[in-house]
Amino acid sequence: EPTNSLDIHHQLEALATISDISRSTGMTVVMAVHDLSIAARYADMLMMLKNGAIVAIGKPEELITPDRIREVYNVDARILHDPEAGLIVAPLRAVVGGAL
Repeated sequence: EPTNSLDIHHQLEALATISDISRSTGMTVVMAVHDLSIAARYADMLMMLKNGAIVAIGKPEELITPDRIREVYNVDARILHDPEAGLIVAPLRAVVGGAL
C-alpha cells in the first residue's frame, strides 16, 4: 500500500505521479489498496479478494457495487458518482453477523 501512511494531499500527489509514469511508459503497476474510492479512481482493472481467494476481476465500474462490497467486506455501502473524482464508496454500516 504505497499511500497507507500519507495524508490526503500526499496520497493524491503520489498516485498521480504513479499514474503519469504508468501511462507515459506503458508500464503496468500492481499495488494493494484498501480504499475503494482511490482504487476506482486510479486503477484500470481491480482484483477483489476475500480470505485470500479471488472473488472478482474487472473494471472498477463493474466491480464496485453495493452488492459486491457487501459480499467481500460485509459492509453496506452507497456508490456515488462524481464527474471529477469518479466512483466514491460511502460505507454505511457493518453487516451484523457477516462472516469475513
